[in-house]
Parts: sequence; structure tokens; C-alpha cells
Amino acid sequence: MFVDRQEIGVTPVSTSFTYYAPRRIELVKEGYETLNVLHSVDAPWYEYPPLDFFVENFAGQEIRDERVVDFQLIPQQTVPNQVLLERAQALRNQAMQGHVIPLITPPAPPAPGQPAPPPFTFPGTASGIPSPGQPAFSAPPPAGAPIGP
Repeated sequence: MFVDRQEIGVTPVSTSFTYYAPRRIELVKEGYETLNVLHSVDAPWYEYPPLDFFVENFAGQEIRDERVVDFQLIPQQTVPNQVLLERAQALRNQAMQGHVIPLITPPAPPAPGQPAPPPFTFPGTASGIPSPGQPAFSAPPPAGAPIGP
């Protein structure tokens, strides 16, 4: 089991945490699909200001915040070799035709009321699209060349 990309051990397992925030939990088990979850760890009521001051100073006992998370792993499905080879050939054909195949899923659209992220632009272009004959990216300077103006 991994929490925030750090291995913490074999389940069932317990770990401490310093602050409340969403945690990336990854469960890996042979014969099962790997599970990646972004699990939110919210602060309890007694950790909100100004209540936290009174609870920490006048409670008279140690308060432990223990969380239990429970996940169900899905058994891994075996893909027949012929299907796997067909998928590989389809990807190979797309790559040879020049189709762009994303390596990761695109980010989710912003929530209502949230500003959209700025679009990507190539460096040194006004419209973001290099004109014909203009390189999309400049080559790195030769070794030993001065850097900067």
C-alpha cells in the first residue's frame, strides 16, 4: 500500500499524518487491478479555530484522530493474446498515420465559477501556433555559449 507515493506496508496497515488534506492512496496486489484513489481526509470539528485552542489546552486528555478506509479490489481480467496484439497493431497504425495518442487523460474542465486555465502557446509566438517554416521550439545553445542577453 502506498500513501502519497510512499510505501507504508502490507494491509491492514496504520500510518500517522501531520495535516489534513486529500491523500493519494494506491493499492497493489498480484492478481488484482491496481487501485488509485484520491481520498479526502477532512479535519474533525475540534480542529477548527478557535475550537482547537480550547480542545488542545483544556480537554485534559490526548485526542487521537483515527481514520479507517476500506476499499474493494477488482480481480484482474486476463486479456487474450490475440486481443492484445490487435490493440497494439491499432496503436501502431495510428502512430504511423501521425495521429496523436495521449499518454494521460486530459484534465477535467474547471468547475462552474472557476477560471479556465490559460491555453498553451508555443514560446515566441503571438497566436500560439508557429507559422510555416518557424520552428516550434528553439534548439539549445551550443556548449560553452553565453546564456542570456
